[in-house]
Amino acid sequence: MRVAPLFLLLGLAASTTARAGTLEDRFREGVDALRTGRPEEAAGVFRELATRYGLDAPEVLLDLAVAEFEAGRPGPAIAALHRVIRRDPRGPLAETARINLSRARALLSEEAGKGPKAFVFSPYTDAWTLLAGWISPRIALGIFVGLWWAFLLGLAAFRWPGSGAWRRFLAGPVVALGIACLLAGGLAWASDRVSRYTVGVIIGSRTALLPDPAALEPTLVLPEGLEVRVLEVRGGLARVRLSSGGEGYVPEQSIEIP
Repeated sequence: MRVAPLFLLLGLAASTTARAGTLEDRFREGVDALRTGRPEEAAGVFRELATRYGLDAPEVLLDLAVAEFEAGRPGPAIAALHRVIRRDPRGPLAETARINLSRARALLSEEAGKGPKAFVFSPYTDAWTLLAGWISPRIALGIFVGLWWAFLLGLAAFRWPGSGAWRRFLAGPVVALGIACLLAGGLAWASDRVSRYTVGVIIGSRTALLPDPAALEPTLVLPEGLEVRVLEVRGGLARVRLSSGGEGYVPEQSIEIP
């Protein structure tokens, strides 16, 4: 897929955390290659630093994403941006990666919309992510625990000996707290479920989605850069689910899990 040059030069100002001078020099070589319009060479440098030398620092991964996208490989670029966010979710480079990820999806969606089969590039979405993907499991659990204790205290006050005169005033709040506990418990469970999703990125240029492992004819051809949920990986095949709800199998080597 041919895409417009990415905005992602935001990442070039970042300094490396390389462990040795030679690796730091190598990093600078990659930055120089990217700045001078040699994204293929730059991608090779950053990929080497990240895989061979284990330098998966956000700085290296962000510039790897830049180079991969500029070299026309949006799949590995999007996977690298996800890795930046996972390494340091609250860091400044993670915010840069989120901005770049949003713009990359927009560019890919625009490009895909020109073809006969349109795809929308976006985060993997289903009913559970819409319901609980907006809140972290820890916060959801904290809300549930707080409401649960409030409910127990309200129930204790309602049943306290000699509280008959107050019971009619306490009944409504206690019932409301009980309902809130049920809702918060469901939200905490759903948030935990979503947090356990394994999301992958299609890195093959035209990846066949097979209805079953033995099928010869694909149901769809998935574009590079599409984000899907990975349900299982077995026997060289990955079973994936699309945001549309469709499921199928793709070759394991055609998908990257950040």
